[in-house]
Amino acid sequence: MENDSTFWKDEPTGDKITKKKREPIKLPEGFTIKNLEKENFNEVIQFIKNNYKDKIDSSLSLEYSDEFIKWYLVNHCKKEYCLVLFYLNELVGFISGSEVNLCVNKEIRLFLGVNFLCLHLNFRNKKLAPLLISQLTFIANENNIFHAIFTGGKSFPFSFVKVNYFHRPINPKKLIESKYLFYYDEPELKSELKLSIPTKEDISQILKLYHQNNKNMKIYEYLSLEKAEKIFLPVNNSVITYVLKKDGKVEEYISYFLISTFLNYSNQSIKAAYLHSWYSNNIRLLLNESFLLLKEENVDVVNCLGFGKNLRFVKNDDFLEGTGMLNYYFYNFKTENIEIKEISYVMY
Repeated sequence: MENDSTFWKDEPTGDKITKKKREPIKLPEGFTIKNLEKENFNEVIQFIKNNYKDKIDSSLSLEYSDEFIKWYLVNHCKKEYCLVLFYLNELVGFISGSEVNLCVNKEIRLFLGVNFLCLHLNFRNKKLAPLLISQLTFIANENNIFHAIFTGGKSFPFSFVKVNYFHRPINPKKLIESKYLFYYDEPELKSELKLSIPTKEDISQILKLYHQNNKNMKIYEYLSLEKAEKIFLPVNNSVITYVLKKDGKVEEYISYFLISTFLNYSNQSIKAAYLHSWYSNNIRLLLNESFLLLKEENVDVVNCLGFGKNLRFVKNDDFLEGTGMLNYYFYNFKTENIEIKEISYVMY
């Protein structure tokens, strides 16, 4: 989001809620908004890579692969929620939305998850981001969606929860050389479980475990089988899931998505696996086995959010608490106070 936060003062955030539909926006002369189409798909991917640098803090920023952006846009976003901003036929901005069935306090509501809001460097601080947000809101309202959720490293007064990142080094030698950390006493791990990559036939069992693990959370995404297949089936440079089976039945699983982290201070990129979700009777054993497999995938560090059931293990010695915070925001929705132990929703 642009530095000018005055936009949010008049928006339905925090305790301000509205039932009024948003009107279509009027663009400044020379600007047009189009939907994401096949003919501009690759151009949009490169635009996001070059201009969407969601900062974890002042020293770190995220780097998305072509495969990840394609996986996200194709599998999670309808065309009408992918808005491409042009100025005189030059691509200068983008925003996307995905429909999310969010379970909030045991009630399932349809939200729009907002992601990849970005502008070309030469078009920032010109109040164009609010126009993209307003137009996306209008389209969502036309589809009877009146609530949204988004996250970001930048802090606004209306975040409903702030969550710490925790890090588990997988390749400490590289992390020390790149000044990501100064010292790490890596524990010695040995393989004790036989994990495998899930097939499409395994997803219904993973889904059952996912819902079982989240049933007492106050905020989590309620997944359909179709959505679960898109989230848990492995995709190169995007998603990786491991399952533990017994007699052909999935008994445990752990899932990550892959996004590199760019270190601004050392001008280096490290490959990170972000923990998405898991189910286990012995999470330490499952984590350790997954770390061994991730090392074979050349992952340098595992990142996870310190919330929900992750709090069972992130305070252990082999995880390091980071300095970055992730802020969660509702748009046109309010709820009772949510504690970090009660949330289990990861946005990509």
